[in-house]
Amino acid sequence: MDVITGFFYHKFIITLDLEPNDRYHSGFAKYEPLTAFLSGILIVSSCILSLKYAIQDIIHPEEVTNYLAAIVLASITAVVSFILVPVLKRYAGVFHSSIMRVAAADWFNDGISAPGITAGFLVGTQFSHQGHTRLAAYTDPVMSIILAGFLVVEPIKIIRSNMEALLDVNPGRITEEKAQNLAESLRQEFNLFGIQQLRLRKAGRKVFLEIKFFIRPETSAEEWTRLTNQLTAAARQTFPRVDLTVSLATVRNPEITK
Repeated sequence: MDVITGFFYHKFIITLDLEPNDRYHSGFAKYEPLTAFLSGILIVSSCILSLKYAIQDIIHPEEVTNYLAAIVLASITAVVSFILVPVLKRYAGVFHSSIMRVAAADWFNDGISAPGITAGFLVGTQFSHQGHTRLAAYTDPVMSIILAGFLVVEPIKIIRSNMEALLDVNPGRITEEKAQNLAESLRQEFNLFGIQQLRLRKAGRKVFLEIKFFIRPETSAEEWTRLTNQLTAAARQTFPRVDLTVSLATVRNPEITK
């Protein structure tokens, strides 16, 4: 799984900042939620696979003869994971990055499962020393089932949030109200007839805003161009990092837009 997610991350890094081209007019902003969505699917799949093998081990128990190597490996994994997870979560918040969030979830799963498996191995070792070999064989699969049920929650949340980004979700009530207030203030400031359309969508970390205003049908081409440029410049002061489109449309019956 780590090899596959590593491939996704590599493609994301080399693709995200590419400029829009003739084939992809809106750029590659959706590549991040797509990568996070697929990575979340892989993490959930690994949890389901762990659950499957755990049930299989319960049905057909196998006695573990050497717990020491597994305990050492799990302990090292736990230490590395708990070092990386806070760093990844911090930068995921700073950069609003779905990729860093899913990477943090991946390492968090490793960090939690490693001590859990270690605890299972220690209990199994104790049972073996006491002569309860059959009980020892069940400790690891039972612990795996408990961990799989707990660790599947965060990747499911990641899948859901990134699926919404892939479907051009509204970026949220605060942004929407800010855009509506901006459109109304521009309509009043430039004495326009009305607002024909206001659309918001979010793709990854990129937000797209489209505002279309009604103007008089007798407006000249020069005035049309001047108004479009002025409205765009004014809107960019409020939304400097948004992919912004401001356009105009004539209205035949001004009364219906007031």
